[in-house]
Amino acid sequence: TTTTTTTIQQDLEECSFFSCGGSRILSISGSGILKYTSCDPEPFEGNPINPDDIAFDIEGLGGDPTNVTITSFPCMTNSSQQVDFLSGFSLPNVEEVRFANWVTGPDIIFNFEGNLVNSLRSIYAP
Repeated sequence: TTTTTTTIQQDLEECSFFSCGGSRILSISGSGILKYTSCDPEPFEGNPINPDDIAFDIEGLGGDPTNVTITSFPCMTNSSQQVDFLSGFSLPNVEEVRFANWVTGPDIIFNFEGNLVNSLRSIYAP
């Protein structure tokens, strides 16, 4: 009998420099894309993740939420936190939302209904 073990490598993006200790980062790529990254394994103290809270956090970091095109949560490994993107007016230009894990919340809710974030092109959640 042979046993094979597969290890999935988690891409921590910018968090690999800071660890998953809760820091938040605004970064600009070489092509000028502004990205918000939360290195918190449980962002917003476990409350539902929504555009308003993300925008408020971006402003707290000295950024303009209307310029952010990517939001990323690479340290989330527990899929029990709810995501609610029913209104996207706070992040009008976000094109991509990334999670380290498929996030459904306690009620298996992952709300991107209606895509009020008209610019949204991609949701990455393996």
